[in-house]
Amino acid sequence: MNNLAILENKSISIWEGQENLKQIKTIFAPKLNDLEFTVFVEMGKATGLNPFLKEIWAVKYDEKSPAQIFIGRDGYRKSAQRSPFYDYHSADAVYSGDEFYVVDGEIKHKYTLTNRGNLVGAYCIAQRKGSSRPSYVYVSENEYNKKFSVWKEKPSTMIKKVAEAQCLKMAFQELFSGSYSEYEAWDKQKNQIIDVEANIKSKLITMAEDKSINTDFSEVTGEILSENIDKIESNQCNGFNFDSIKLKIEKAKNVEELIEAVDLVNSLPNMRDKKELMKIYRSKQAEL
Repeated sequence: MNNLAILENKSISIWEGQENLKQIKTIFAPKLNDLEFTVFVEMGKATGLNPFLKEIWAVKYDEKSPAQIFIGRDGYRKSAQRSPFYDYHSADAVYSGDEFYVVDGEIKHKYTLTNRGNLVGAYCIAQRKGSSRPSYVYVSENEYNKKFSVWKEKPSTMIKKVAEAQCLKMAFQELFSGSYSEYEAWDKQKNQIIDVEANIKSKLITMAEDKSINTDFSEVTGEILSENIDKIESNQCNGFNFDSIKLKIEKAKNVEELIEAVDLVNSLPNMRDKKELMKIYRSKQAEL
């Protein structure tokens, strides 16, 4: 068995066994009902993606809304490249000074490495074996770039990721149908697709300007410093943060209290905090 087959088997085995599924449900899909969780598990098996590597996860905003399955850009790429129908794909950014046009579905893109002008968007093409033409997606930079976080520092890299994720989703619908890219979420109140990261950062900046939270800003970029973002986001998660959840796990007197405590882990935005709390949870579980 080659290394690729071994990795694929390991990814699929994550979705098997009651203990594994219980951990996945607790950490990555606590609000999903039984049917929604079954769909999530089946998509995990079909794509071979690992929720513990943040390749795939599920979100349910309230009881009346259906669960939404999210896949990271690297998850789309990893799963697509495993498909026997995958041939190749390519993504690139487009600037105002580039020669860029599409003729009969074929892209013509020419540019030099200097004086390319302003970033205007990005495109991706993905070719399936046996298909006469590749799938094609173009996305405009101004639709996604809200000037926050890494979008402010690396807009070209980020807009290419958006185009790549959308194109691979289009080209391999049998794998990704019904999923959302990591850069999008459904805002039912505004009835539109919104940028998750930009929405969170916008709310944090508004709170900081209102002086409702003490925080620090970078003197270079003007952004909220990342360590403070983690702290603020944690404090906004149903009143619980890393320390309070840790204490709740450590003080659990029985399995019921332990499960109640670990259910809060998924509300934290920081993956390192989640992993640390799960280590504490497993240790406490062994004691009980």
